[in-house]
Amino acid sequence: MVTRSREIPVCIFRSRVEALAAYLGALTGREPRIRGQSSHARVEVDLPNPLPDEARIELLAALAAADRYGHDVTAEGASVWAEIVVRQRKNPGEVARPPGARPT
Repeated sequence: MVTRSREIPVCIFRSRVEALAAYLGALTGREPRIRGQSSHARVEVDLPNPLPDEARIELLAALAAADRYGHDVTAEGASVWAEIVVRQRKNPGEVARPPGARPT
């Protein structure tokens, strides 16, 4: 699992979740499932068997754009999931900085 920390305004958060769900659905031909929490949203989609190589490469790129992602395999089949994290800024005018960056 890969984890990245990002500061994302709520409207951008919703747009990213919807775009990710639409893209995963288009790549797999399956209906994505969205589960929302107060801190993040999780998009899950079942994978077709076989998944064409072209779709696999695009799928990996889409997952890499998420904050966290993973792959589950069960007796029923395989699925992937991706999470987008939302964080509210403490001060509305605050500028987001990469972790470890010093204020200017």
